[in-house]
Amino acid sequence: MSELSTATAALTLAASEMKEAKESFELVRQDADAAIDQVQQEMLPTKAEVQVHSEVFATHGRKNLLINGKPLVWQAGESFTETGYCADQWFANLSGAVCTKDADPAKGILISINQDQGSGQLHQLIEEGVVQQLRNKELTFSAEYEVNNQFDGDLVLEVFYSNEGDAESEVTNSLITKRFTPTKSVVGVESLTFTVPSDALGLRVAILPAIGQPVNSQMGLYNAQLETGASNTVFEVTPYQEELLKCCRFFYVSKNYHFTRNYANVNFNADVYHLVPMRTLPSITPVFPASSFDVAIWPNYLDSNEKFHMNSSSGGSCISGYMADARL
Repeated sequence: MSELSTATAALTLAASEMKEAKESFELVRQDADAAIDQVQQEMLPTKAEVQVHSEVFATHGRKNLLINGKPLVWQAGESFTETGYCADQWFANLSGAVCTKDADPAKGILISINQDQGSGQLHQLIEEGVVQQLRNKELTFSAEYEVNNQFDGDLVLEVFYSNEGDAESEVTNSLITKRFTPTKSVVGVESLTFTVPSDALGLRVAILPAIGQPVNSQMGLYNAQLETGASNTVFEVTPYQEELLKCCRFFYVSKNYHFTRNYANVNFNADVYHLVPMRTLPSITPVFPASSFDVAIWPNYLDSNEKFHMNSSSGGSCISGYMADARL
């Protein structure tokens, strides 16, 4: 009987200890759940703020609604002979002209005419998420400029808009123009004030010569600004790195090597993340080194605005850089 009593007491003690352990574990779990809930609640404002920045990242907290207004960032190169993007966010319509980065670091874009009656228009598009917030508001577009002694005629500031979308091909309706005569070889500033239409989805601000130009004519554009209000103010200077991050939401050039790695002893994969999340799913142009890259799927269904996926049958595959393009 004494042995039975001892065993019963031991079982009772064990049961009591298990109950206490269970209760202790439950308290720990509840504390952990409470801590997780608190962290999640604290993250809600951050998530909301990230969403806001994602939609209007280009202009949030800035006076200047243009990106790279100087311009400082030239990821795609510094000399262009064909119509297309030049400095980041700037589009050049070229005819018998060359667009280059001005040799003077205090300046910006230089258009040089190399054929008689050549021309070059410079413009920047404003994306839909920003334009919708600007409807019915008064804006002022301003730019510093300089023309040389060979320049002929006037310059024109012009604003285009669209109620269909914000893509380059859509923003073609002229909203307002201002024609003026520049003083040759002297830096000038000109501005144009307008009201954003209530149905606008896209905007484009531009500067261009009014007529075709003779050979050796030059036109420079820098310190371009688009701001709310009826008058232009001093150009908002921003650091290069800040402008680069805003530009990389639309266009990003990586010059780093990216390698595939073994996955489950079957495939060789890698997720390559962009510098910042891009405006939308970008097109990816890889740069291949001398060795071949055995690609299974390119682009990959796992691609997003944050990353793209490399999938190869060879572990030695790599790219020596890439270009991600999500421009308007």
